[in-house]
Amino acid sequence: MGQTADVATTAVGLSQGLAEANPAALPLIPAKVAMTGMARRMDDPEECREATQGLSLAGFGAAGWNLAMLAGVSTGGAGLLALGTMALLWRPAYFGAVNSCQQGPELPPGVKAAEASPFREAS
Repeated sequence: MGQTADVATTAVGLSQGLAEANPAALPLIPAKVAMTGMARRMDDPEECREATQGLSLAGFGAAGWNLAMLAGVSTGGAGLLALGTMALLWRPAYFGAVNSCQQGPELPPGVKAAEASPFREAS
């Protein structure tokens, strides 16, 4: 949800004439999707939760920053809003991550998530 909020608020900002401050932001959208998918496929439920929650909170923080920029807030105020957004959504991100990791994408029987990763080491 956090990554979606970041992309959506970035799109709104661009449509309103704001410029993207991070030149790598738009090309990284596929990487965000891939990282979130990989996090949800981790074998260890606690690692899955931590990674998924972290990605979600990073996205929510960026969305908070984007909303502040849309409102014309200074960069200092935007930073505070980004941190506040992350703090406010810490608990919902935790429970969302727990739910995602418990009900993540199904893999074929007998296949572990690490084996399905495109980044696994060759044996």
